[in-house]
Amino acid sequence: MSLTLIRHASLGKKYQKRYIGWSDIDIDLNFWDQTKANEIKRLSFDSVYSSTLVRAINTLKELGFKEFILDDRLKEVAFKDHIEGKSFDEISKLDTFDSKFLNSMDSWHRFICKEDKNSFYSRVESFLSELPKEKEILICTHAGVIRVVGEILGHKIDNIDYLEMVKIWDI
Repeated sequence: MSLTLIRHASLGKKYQKRYIGWSDIDIDLNFWDQTKANEIKRLSFDSVYSSTLVRAINTLKELGFKEFILDDRLKEVAFKDHIEGKSFDEISKLDTFDSKFLNSMDSWHRFICKEDKNSFYSRVESFLSELPKEKEILICTHAGVIRVVGEILGHKIDNIDYLEMVKIWDI
C-alpha cells in the first residue's frame, strides 16, 4: 500500500496562521493553487478518504473527486475553546500562557488541545489499521493528522502547506 496525504486547500485570509481544529470553515478559492491541484489530479487512486470537515470535503470536490469515504478519525485535533481560531501571537498573550509550554510538544499539546495526545494518536492509528492493503490511497486531511500519520509510520513531516502532497510508499 502507498499513501498520498494532502492537506486541505487554503482557508480565507482571516483564518490563515490560526489554530483551526474542529471549526467547520470552508476553503477560499481565491487562494486555490492550481499548480498543486494539477499535480494531484494527474495521479490515480484505488481509494480516497476525507476528514468530515468541509474544508477537506470541498478540497476533494474541487480536485474533481466524486466518490470518497468520509471518516471522523481524520479530523484535525480538537483545540480548547479559548485556543480555537487564535493566532500564536494571541495565544502567547493569554494569562494562562507560559513560555515553558514551548519546551516540548507534549506540554504544548496539553496547553492548546482539548483532545489529549494519546486519544488523538489512537484515533489516527485506528484509521490507518483499517486501510485496505495493496492499494493506492489518497487521504485529504489536516496538518496535525498528517504529522501524526508520519510519526506513526516513521516519517518526519513538518510544515505542510495548504494543498501540499506527501507520499509514503510501501506501508
